[in-house]
Amino acid sequence: ITSYDAQENAAYYLAQIEGIDAMILGHQHSHFPGDFADIEGIDNDKGLIFGVPTVLPGSWGSHLGVISLDLAYDWNTGEWEVLDGSAALVPVDADVETHPLLAELVGPKHEATIEYVRTPIGWTDTEITSYFSRIMDNPVTQIINEAQIWWAEREFAGSEYEWLPILSAAAPFIAGRQGPSYFTHVQGDISIGSITDIYIYPNTVYVAKLNGEQIKDWLEAAASNFNQIDPSSAEPQHIVNYDFREYNFDVIEGIEYVYDITKPVGQRLVSAVFEGNPLDASMEFIVVTNNYRGSGGGNFPHVADNVILATTEINREAIIKYIQYIGEVDPAPTNNWKILPVETAGPLLYRSSPDGQGYVERNAIRGIELLEVDEAGWGVYEVDLVELSEYLEEAALQEVN
Repeated sequence: ITSYDAQENAAYYLAQIEGIDAMILGHQHSHFPGDFADIEGIDNDKGLIFGVPTVLPGSWGSHLGVISLDLAYDWNTGEWEVLDGSAALVPVDADVETHPLLAELVGPKHEATIEYVRTPIGWTDTEITSYFSRIMDNPVTQIINEAQIWWAEREFAGSEYEWLPILSAAAPFIAGRQGPSYFTHVQGDISIGSITDIYIYPNTVYVAKLNGEQIKDWLEAAASNFNQIDPSSAEPQHIVNYDFREYNFDVIEGIEYVYDITKPVGQRLVSAVFEGNPLDASMEFIVVTNNYRGSGGGNFPHVADNVILATTEINREAIIKYIQYIGEVDPAPTNNWKILPVETAGPLLYRSSPDGQGYVERNAIRGIELLEVDEAGWGVYEVDLVELSEYLEEAALQEVN
């Protein structure tokens, strides 16, 4: 219900069908009633969508959704009728008392789960962070893509697809969507629980066979991550379109590509090469992704129509196995993609965690500087794309050497 997109927000349309008495929604980690205003048919006070009582109770057990219905029984027809209804969310916070019987029932399972997620699987000296994942290559998508390529090499060994180059697509899943503290930061000991901070969703591995032109279309779709920048404007401009969900900003490993963010959507990919050769329709690749993208999630072109393998292997498990196999991992970004450097009359801005400044300083990243922490707690950074591009080129050369 955050938009009128029928695929992502079917409840908005279901509520307009006669005979639906109440709805319990999920998937989006939002709150209803509460988060939504100024949308036709939505009553945030009573928790109604076109008159239908509805709850969308956040995530991780943060709220209890309560639906109240005023019912009447028709003795002639033997059926119940809904006369009125409303919905509300009750926050589950520290003031909520624990039910002793429930604690007794789930306590052992809870403790066993905690012990499991604390199981060590490896180590990294690299800061696996997503602070700047929407403007530059980063360790989060790097470790995911390395693991998925490793998985695919073993999966397709000896198969009819063995001869095809393997690419991998991954997005920075925890990159600010729920606020300035919602970013990945993993370093040192890596546990099973750490992988949830890297790959939060329980997706399963899907693999598509695509040609070079189709992959270019995929990258163009991902480039909706950016705003169109006007180099002549003296006004501050944010590089990233924050309404575009970070889980749709796919980074594809195994090729090199460049975006020009002064161009409109659909025209931003100015270069995409594989081993020095421009991508074209004659080139074929295996691309490892997940069931969300492989089932059409995000409306990316070509992917769902060209899936050659749909597995029940959870992407997180592939990452866990990879790290267990390697032991000590170093997912330093290959910087295989970048934004074309452009000089602008006014400042270019990027919003992230204030903690990102420490990451910039520890890694001597040039071209990114913290300007302020705003009232909402966001770190507002100024980005010099020319200086950042020079830094990334130097970092890529160091990685090769």
